[in-house]
Amino acid sequence: MSFSKFDFTEPTDYVSQVDRLRYFNASVLYDKVIEDNIKRLISELSDKDRAAFHDQGQKNDDEIRAFFRVVNHFDDAQEKEKSCLFKRLMAGKDPLPIAPPLSWSYPWYEVIEDDGPWPISISRLTETVDVLIRQGIDFNTAQRFTGIDIHQCLWTVLERRSATCCIVSFRKWVNFGYVWSLERHAVEAYTSRSHITAINNSRFIGKVKTIDDLRLVELGRVEKKLNCLMWARDGVEAQTFIDKQRAISILSELSANAQVRAGLELAFERKHAGLSVTPSRDEVLVLAERGVSKILKDGYFVREEDGMLMAYEWSLSAVSKGDLKSVFKPATEKVCG
Repeated sequence: MSFSKFDFTEPTDYVSQVDRLRYFNASVLYDKVIEDNIKRLISELSDKDRAAFHDQGQKNDDEIRAFFRVVNHFDDAQEKEKSCLFKRLMAGKDPLPIAPPLSWSYPWYEVIEDDGPWPISISRLTETVDVLIRQGIDFNTAQRFTGIDIHQCLWTVLERRSATCCIVSFRKWVNFGYVWSLERHAVEAYTSRSHITAINNSRFIGKVKTIDDLRLVELGRVEKKLNCLMWARDGVEAQTFIDKQRAISILSELSANAQVRAGLELAFERKHAGLSVTPSRDEVLVLAERGVSKILKDGYFVREEDGMLMAYEWSLSAVSKGDLKSVFKPATEKVCG
């Protein structure tokens, strides 16, 4: 009998007897978890589901069971070793009584076993994650929402405590006494996951920490955007630029052509708007300040006492946890990943 890279029929020099026994025990428990979940899935099938299975050739529970094992690669040893659950069993840990929440499609064991806090991404399934991270959700006014999407997994809102705090849980974990606090708080923007980082900027390079840094970034961005207008003012110089880049590489030539084309298009737009092909310094500064204002409206703000750029972030922390030992039923966790 052979289990992937561990051959239980032949002793090896690189796998100890303890490792071989651990692999065997983990495999047995893993298979039991799979079978228990398949049985649960089959028991929960509606008449409509069974009719659909019948139409595609699975006429009884045994054939449906075989279908589940095939489509989920449950009999593939390599797929098993990639499983987060199997890795957990190999580490000597028990399966959970029910499936944990997912975090970006992977089982999130830490949120069950640790206290946090964890910085998180959220959405209400109605707006983009980035917007909601920065602007937050007003739990006082959004009364019609009873669920919230955390790392692409739907949690239940149990209680709204303020506009920036609510109590949540995940499916049947609330029955075991597991609840978490979801809170929005202000942090220095450069330490957050929504930090602003400038690259290829003539005025500022790196993470933006202050409002002055942001103004430099936006000034450099505007200057870079308008810089291509030089090619619209001098066709000979533009062609010379393209020729020099062609001598370097085809990619350099393509980049040069794109820059010259962007300059001609921007010059055309400016002429039709009644603007000079050569922007004034005052115009550049106005455009840069407009960019700063747009960013500040996107959820950032300035701390008055020191000019630090601030952002909103969400975090999840455990409020209470039940005793898993009192409810533990081995081999019932759903297999994910």
